Amino acid sequence: IWINTDNGLDRYDGYNFTSYKYPKKSKVITNLLARMIIEDKLGNIWIVSYNGGVEKFNPQTKTFKNYLPDSQHPAHGWGNFVLEIYFDKDNIMWVGTAFGFYRFNEGNETFTQFLHDENDPYSLGHNSVNSIYEDNSGTLWLATGGGLDKFEKETNKFFHYWHYPNNQWGDPKTRQ
Repeated sequence: IWINTDNGLDRYDGYNFTSYKYPKKSKVITNLLARMIIEDKLGNIWIVSYNGGVEKFNPQTKTFKNYLPDSQHPAHGWGNFVLEIYFDKDNIMWVGTAFGFYRFNEGNETFTQFLHDENDPYSLGHNSVNSIYEDNSGTLWLATGGGLDKFEKETNKFFHYWHYPNNQWGDPKTRQ
């Protein structure tokens, strides 16, 4: 069992605790807003932060590394305000933030950003991505600030399912 603490990660094996301290310059622990821990298929532990991106802990090397989905902006920017991470069946990490949806490109350790574009009906429906789910066919479903989006990984297209079809934001004045 992995437990996130103010100083780092603790692992409990059923008998003993082992502590792994965050590095002094960790963006996750500096912000004291770490909120989620998830393990990938390779055994790496990922710590999600509201203000500091994502921190990866490699249990074999006992090292931490920080990743900012939106590296062009400060660690406390909305694009680094991580709300959700999800590893799909191919072990690709997807990140939902308060300002965009991101795919982690493991080979070069960068992120591909997806944002809402009012001129593109197949863009992300809303920039706030709160939750990510993968169905049996491998399709990603996103709970956004504006409704439900279906994301096709092969085409990078988003399809929107809104409660109020005539108004993507659900304004009560446009209910039918």
